[in-house]
Amino acid sequence: MNTVADSAPSPAHHQEDIEEEPTEQPRAPAAPAGRVAGVVGQHVEAVTRFGSDSVRDEVPETFTRMGGHLTRVHEVTIGIETAEFSGRLHQDATPLPSHAHLVAGLKTLRDEARTALPARLDHWAALDAVEYRRLLPVNGLLRGFGKLLGYEFVCGACGGYGRLSCSACSGDGKQACHGCGARGKISCYSCQGTRRRDCTSCQGRGSQIEHYSTQTWDPVRSAYSTENKTRWINCYSCSGGKVQCTACDYAGEINCGSCAGRGHNDCMTCGATGKVNCGSCAATGWCHCVGHLTCKVQGSESLALEHPDSEAKALVRLRIDAARLPDYGALDAVAHRRLDGTSVRSDYRLHIDVASARLLAGGQSFAVLAFGKTLQVFDFRNVAGHLLLGDLERLEQAVNEASRWKRTHEDDLLDTTGLFVESELNLVIAEAASQASGLEATNQAVQARFQGLVDADYVNRASAAFHGAVGKLFAAQMFEPGLYCIGLVVLAACAMVFARWPVGWPPAWTALGGGVLVWAAVEIRVRRQLRQRFPAEIGQRMTAQIDKSRFSWRVRALAMAVAAALTFGALWGVDKLPVARGMPSDSAFKAELNAWRSDPMPDLSLRKYPEMARLSREAAAGNVEARIVLGWRLVLGANGVAKDIPAAVQLFEQAAVMRPQDPLVRVGRVVALMNTDAMPQALREGGGELARIELPEAGYWLARLNLAPQSPLFDLEGGIRRLRNAADRGHASAAFALGKRYLSGDGVPRDASRAKHYLGAAATAGAPEARKALTALQAASARS
Repeated sequence: MNTVADSAPSPAHHQEDIEEEPTEQPRAPAAPAGRVAGVVGQHVEAVTRFGSDSVRDEVPETFTRMGGHLTRVHEVTIGIETAEFSGRLHQDATPLPSHAHLVAGLKTLRDEARTALPARLDHWAALDAVEYRRLLPVNGLLRGFGKLLGYEFVCGACGGYGRLSCSACSGDGKQACHGCGARGKISCYSCQGTRRRDCTSCQGRGSQIEHYSTQTWDPVRSAYSTENKTRWINCYSCSGGKVQCTACDYAGEINCGSCAGRGHNDCMTCGATGKVNCGSCAATGWCHCVGHLTCKVQGSESLALEHPDSEAKALVRLRIDAARLPDYGALDAVAHRRLDGTSVRSDYRLHIDVASARLLAGGQSFAVLAFGKTLQVFDFRNVAGHLLLGDLERLEQAVNEASRWKRTHEDDLLDTTGLFVESELNLVIAEAASQASGLEATNQAVQARFQGLVDADYVNRASAAFHGAVGKLFAAQMFEPGLYCIGLVVLAACAMVFARWPVGWPPAWTALGGGVLVWAAVEIRVRRQLRQRFPAEIGQRMTAQIDKSRFSWRVRALAMAVAAALTFGALWGVDKLPVARGMPSDSAFKAELNAWRSDPMPDLSLRKYPEMARLSREAAAGNVEARIVLGWRLVLGANGVAKDIPAAVQLFEQAAVMRPQDPLVRVGRVVALMNTDAMPQALREGGGELARIELPEAGYWLARLNLAPQSPLFDLEGGIRRLRNAADRGHASAAFALGKRYLSGDGVPRDASRAKHYLGAAATAGAPEARKALTALQAASARS
């Protein structure tokens, strides 16, 4: 026996039949012949192409009654429940002095309630009530014993004060300021704590532009000609671009705005009082404990059925909930009696109307059972499956004969599929199969909706046949245009390679992307053609299954794989041939770019660069490596090319989108910036970027930034150190610049031997200016 809460259990909780003395089954009044056949026929007609007359009686149907005896036992349990709460005891509760008194009072009250329980159960059982599955009144069983008892006690958390020390501020009422770290001071916003800020007159350059004019005598016109000019002069307002900061009174620090310079803030949790309300007693200093009686009713039930047909009894137990049994017949008698001092037994006698029919459909005989006055059928015994079996077998044969890649037998497959989907049931099965995960889930979804009109074998076969038909129809329609599409992709990719179009996109991926768009357009046309071969709603639902057919996705994947393989294979072959207009092959040009990047020469101005015209074309076509190399050639004026700073800036910015972490791109952007009229803040950020890159080229340009008198990063000592480091690592331009400084004594002590050493290193590396300076130095040494 299953014990559950006092509610209606599910049919799964029914027990086995209770053996009782057999009784003669009374027969229900005779009903018109063919009622069960009519019910089954209506269900078949609603979801298939067959009418209700396709189902008829083989023998006259019979009507019987199934006897039922439902036994329900109520078990009553009276217990005690206590709980603690904050605050004073409620006025409705009876006050007691202690917990021991509370427990004793509740036990006395429970004993009294248990003593009165049998009489109340007898009273309930004696009531003249015919309600089916009537429940015990829980509140009525405790009437008169619902007292609330309780006692009060001092709160242990706060000792009866109602207030606690604030944990956020440790009872101090103050919290350290996080903005200044409890110091009360922060770094000055204007000077960042350095006590000096950028000069507003020169924007931190240390120099400013002066406009002046010169007059010269023009003998031809016998008059003076005036020419307006500009020049850089030292700023009159500052020294080196910096002035003393007045915002912080030259201290480098200002009062913290968060705490007004105090170093602490008032605690928001306690309102700066250091105390918070006690949560245990709700700030009253008191707690209370209350107790009362509880009444629980647990019910268990068993069902005994009396009928000669075991299948009918099994269907009732499986498909009809115990709470709805009288809906399928009538309640005959109700009896209640008390078993002992805490339980009551209820007996319900009822009957269920059962109709038995043997039907003929599709040449097969079926035994069908219907229940209740409405003749509800719970198992249709695969009636629709037998009627539709011929359509299914014809579709399976058409699918096997049809070709996946040719339009052979396509009309036969279309006609057979159209006949198959005239039955709504088949379309629903296909849609359920595309939404469920697995055959078992599909069968469960179909059975839950159609209650045995088709069996699991028909569901599996129909789903497989329909999706196979849809997939083959789709593949046959797409085969020929798909071949044309793949050919166009390959030809387009090869044409773009020769034409060097489009700029910025790889030809293979551009052609494949265009092929996908063409395929999508062709597929839309094929879908429309297939949809037009069927009625409007059926055609729409059929084409929706194309995306859910695994075979259609295989067709798409195969077409994409073949197109990609042929495209890349064709481009590989084209790459082996001389490209149009006499240009070198792509592989040779890639080798030149790789050779430039792997060149051990630290000075980028002395490296060997690829041919300028090819570099420009590849950079315009989107080759990132070509953009980097061309940008360095234009910013340095390498290999005899005139400098073009704006073009170099654009090339480095485009390359930074694809390779933001490439060291050569990062250094190139800063070098191009240094050759423009950049703001001091931009130069500072560029200097910081160069300092983070471990390349001799980066060290050389950072040294130049440090050694420029008007630079915001002017640092003579640091610049000489970085220049020497780059020269020692083989950078020719750095060695040449350091050698000239040793020769002239600019920023370093004059030293002819060191000048000769660094100029010789630069000349050996290939710097032409270094050879001239070294020759002049050697000639001067020979004369002396």
